[in-house]
Amino acid sequence: MKKNKFIFIFLVNIFLFSLLIFILNFVLFFEEFNSRGHKHSLMKTIVEYRNFMSRDISYNNSRQELITSNEFRPVENENSKKRPIIIFGCSFAYGGELENSQTISYKLAQQTGRPIYNRARSGLGIQHMLFQLRDKEFYKIVPKPEYVIYIYMEGHPLRLTTPVSMTFSNCYLAFYKEKNGELVLKDRTFYSDKLLLGYYLSNFLANNYLYKSEKYIKNAERQSLKYLIDSKQEIDKNWKDTKFVVLFYRGFVSDFVLNELNRNGIITITSSDFLIDVKDKKYTLSETDDHPNGLAWDMIVPVIIKKLNL
Repeated sequence: MKKNKFIFIFLVNIFLFSLLIFILNFVLFFEEFNSRGHKHSLMKTIVEYRNFMSRDISYNNSRQELITSNEFRPVENENSKKRPIIIFGCSFAYGGELENSQTISYKLAQQTGRPIYNRARSGLGIQHMLFQLRDKEFYKIVPKPEYVIYIYMEGHPLRLTTPVSMTFSNCYLAFYKEKNGELVLKDRTFYSDKLLLGYYLSNFLANNYLYKSEKYIKNAERQSLKYLIDSKQEIDKNWKDTKFVVLFYRGFVSDFVLNELNRNGIITITSSDFLIDVKDKKYTLSETDDHPNGLAWDMIVPVIIKKLNL
């Protein structure tokens, strides 16, 4: 009798704990959903939550969203006979909130006459460039470029260390782990991918505690280097004579990182090459949004052209 009572109490506690996690998860989802400008009713939020929880996280779906998606910027100068340039990155490179004519890809195309393939999207990171470069289908979509340019900003290392999905971001469509010195695609599970609570906790810890640790910063720096060097190896494997460029748009980059990248044949462009301070608010979308505006790219694109002799 006592044993049955213990089992009953144990199961009730498990149920109550699960219910608490579910409620917390939904509350955080509601907060995240509405904080991004999606001012909807409770019923609408419930529908979106259901869609989020049932979202396909399979490899094939990630491949579809990252390789064959039509959500990338349009190809510029597609019929030009000049050698193309491919751009990777996040919303900085994609041009979040910008008209197409204000983006780096459009301005680079206008000033060089080259085909520009912008494979950046909001929320993406270094792992998504590697994901594309490792997929055979990708090479059927884009031609051999003369340059591959990755637009780097300081938030990208953080995305390598918090492997759970944001509600409305593609940050973790692809996530890798290091195994025996190699970066291998990590299996995504319902719990790691769908519990928004995990996203909040991992990012809270990373932003407020871990990212203040010198050991953590060095580890994130090492991981970033690994991803970039592996990406260079994929480029060399599939495209002979294609040059890889990392443009450090914003954030501190150590001499160690620059030296290692250059030692591995990767061209680097840093803020010291720019003619502007990208933190100056006249080069950002707004006082509170540090994304580059069209004026910023007006000033930086000529630097790229000169540095790469385009």
